[in-house]
Amino acid sequence: MTTSCLFWTVWLKFRVTALFQHQYTVKPHIRTSIYCLTPIIHKLGVIKTLYHRAETIPSTEEAKSVEREHLKSALGTCGYKDWTFQKALKPRKDPSPPTQASTTSSSTRNFGITIPYVSDVSEKLKRIFGQHQIPVSLKPCNTLRQKLVHLKDKIPQRKQSNIVYAINCQDTDCDDYYTGETKQPLHKQMYQHRRPSSTGLNDLSVYTHLKAAKHTFEDKDVIVLDKEQRWFERGVKEAIYVRREEPTLNRGGGLRHNLSKSYEPTIRKIPRRLSCDVTSTIVTSQVKNTEPIQDQSAR
Repeated sequence: MTTSCLFWTVWLKFRVTALFQHQYTVKPHIRTSIYCLTPIIHKLGVIKTLYHRAETIPSTEEAKSVEREHLKSALGTCGYKDWTFQKALKPRKDPSPPTQASTTSSSTRNFGITIPYVSDVSEKLKRIFGQHQIPVSLKPCNTLRQKLVHLKDKIPQRKQSNIVYAINCQDTDCDDYYTGETKQPLHKQMYQHRRPSSTGLNDLSVYTHLKAAKHTFEDKDVIVLDKEQRWFERGVKEAIYVRREEPTLNRGGGLRHNLSKSYEPTIRKIPRRLSCDVTSTIVTSQVKNTEPIQDQSAR
């Protein structure tokens, strides 16, 4: 009699005979890729872990041999080359007993540092620090927790705050749009754009345009360009988007930060989020979630 039990990545099979035997098989849909944005040492760790399970969990040599062949085939499909198996499964040398010199050097050893992993950049930094006897640990920016674990429900767009946004008219013949930032929830900020000022003077440019052209817009059509909790950085991002998108309804001098012209070549490399075609802009913003820009160049 054979009984199987499903775990996250393995099937455990129990064969009830005169001598109890068990084996495990990795599910066919392994999705670990050698090309993912993780350090090579982490990729080699995947091989070590799976091969360690293949050597310890199955109780027969035949099952171990079958599992090793399956692992090599499955990981090879994911892009793992032969040299990765040779490097990961290379037997370790027995550590030699510490000498007086090594004990002295270990007492003066520099503390290690941890840096985010960026492909082809972190490896070079690690070699440079290694020349100065500074150990470096690489930390991946993309983790399974970030991709799979979402403890809170997604906030509706109209209730989102601390954002940089763009307003487009619903009129398909109107190419005017406005870019701004707000700490308030989006629907409260849009309410202010739709009403005149309390004194009747210095009305917002969006309200002036809506009144003169008799246009309108809905909160759901507002495009969220970026999110930033910090007040200073949010103002910088607003200035970057205004410089890059060149919105027609923004009045000169309304920004908290006036960026130097020296940033112009860098800003021009940022992909534009808005276009003259209002319909295509709204559809694109709803379907594709573009990553926020980084404001390090403008600090």
